Amino acid sequence: MENQTYYGKFNAELAKQDVDIVRAHYNEDANKEWSRFDGGARVEFELNKRFLARYIKPGDRVLDCGGGPGRYSLWLAEMGCDVTLFDLAEENVKFGLAKADELGLKLSGIAGDARKVRELVDGEFDHVLLMGPLYHLTDEADRRMAVNSCMDCLKVGGTLSTAFISFYGGMVFLLRELIGGGDKYDAAPLELIDTDLGQIERREAFHGDGFTRAYMCFQDEAEQFMGSFDDLEKLHFIGSESVLAPFIHNVMSADDATYRRLLDFGERLAERDELLSFAEHFLHIGRKLR
Repeated sequence: MENQTYYGKFNAELAKQDVDIVRAHYNEDANKEWSRFDGGARVEFELNKRFLARYIKPGDRVLDCGGGPGRYSLWLAEMGCDVTLFDLAEENVKFGLAKADELGLKLSGIAGDARKVRELVDGEFDHVLLMGPLYHLTDEADRRMAVNSCMDCLKVGGTLSTAFISFYGGMVFLLRELIGGGDKYDAAPLELIDTDLGQIERREAFHGDGFTRAYMCFQDEAEQFMGSFDDLEKLHFIGSESVLAPFIHNVMSADDATYRRLLDFGERLAERDELLSFAEHFLHIGRKLR
């Protein structure tokens, strides 16, 4: 089975510095992003899948916009969905298609800008995932453009799933890795915690240089943004790691039975408003009304 990549062209006026920086970051090492889901991001992946699977069924046509090297795309293809992997980084798309060939799965791939996805894909989809681009588009107008472009690709009654990085999640990550249990970030400067604290006190979302160009927001900001789209009915707003994020290393080192019980626990609490600040990522799932 052979899969092909189609490289889309987008308006040069939209190719701002942020786009070039983010594309270069992910083109540098697609395997690094793929491997992230075998580590701490595995909990985010597993809990997100549980909510997505409530709506996405075998045979559905799915657009994975900003899908990176294809973790969600390949899961959905294995489920029996007709999946298109769409990502800014060409190397991510190539990686995902190579994995699909390796696994004997059918997958389409397109490289392009999420803000122009409607111009680069054909037809309508039963479901669209936008689980990456919104936390790299640092300008709200660009985030709005990406959502509207994905909505234009979506059938009425279909679901749009959008992800955000939690501002508190950045703090949870730093504290978890600084205090212990991590093997990579123990030397991270405590000054980063002080910076986070100042922005939390001022209620300022983060726009700028992080692991690459990034946007990190508070839960009410993310919910209000998604609520501003009149044609989208909210179904879920969850903390993707739920209450498990601060304890990720303990969760990941648990035996399989305990790990599954912890995931069950996290799923039941993932939508509790008062617990959302535990998570590193948010996931909004909405239904297109018209």
